[in-house]
Amino acid sequence: MFGRNKLLLVDIGNTRVKYAYSTEGELTQQCYAASLAELDLSGVIEVRIGSVARKAEVEQWLATLPDDILIKQAKVSPEAYGVRCIYPDCSRLGVDRWLAMIAARKENTDDLVVIDLGSAITVDYLAKNGQHDGGYIVPGLAMMRKSLGQTTEQVGLSGGKGKKITPGSDTSSCVDHGVMRLAVNFVQSVIDENAEKAQVFITGGDSKQVCAKISGAFEIDESLVIRGLQHCFD
Repeated sequence: MFGRNKLLLVDIGNTRVKYAYSTEGELTQQCYAASLAELDLSGVIEVRIGSVARKAEVEQWLATLPDDILIKQAKVSPEAYGVRCIYPDCSRLGVDRWLAMIAARKENTDDLVVIDLGSAITVDYLAKNGQHDGGYIVPGLAMMRKSLGQTTEQVGLSGGKGKKITPGSDTSSCVDHGVMRLAVNFVQSVIDENAEKAQVFITGGDSKQVCAKISGAFEIDESLVIRGLQHCFD
């Protein structure tokens, strides 16, 4: 065990793997990988996982880990780490949303709103007493583009590179700009409704491009889920 003192924190989403290492409470910068097999286990004594996808890949990867590496998988509980889940069946809440709320609650004392701009766009409201007050789930940018491509033959799949919200000049840009406008307007409405009432944290892979078109008080924090993994077993 000599020389091994790192925790590997892994957030496994639908489109990519996010990870960081923690050594004596100090967290490295969040990194990204296409697959779990890419992760470096040098010096790792414990692996903490939050997974909303890739079940078969996760199971296969865990089976390859050395026996002396401790494995901990995050699960949603009715109440834990200062957060009380509003869902009647807490297992139906995505563990990534749960972990993001845990990190936000652990590090802040105000009423909170956590927006995740990932494969889906999720919004969760968290009162200062730790009560989860529910939220929203709507399709993310890629999901909206894919839905249009699958259900409307003449539209097809757009390139997914448009970052504007002005009217498009061809079918592809109409799709890209349209879904961007929907996401921007939705997130802006949440921020406006909570102005001076709650701290708003925004995370997820599409956070920077969407937030570039948003005004108001909010903080982009891309490592919330990873920090939730850091906090939730302490």
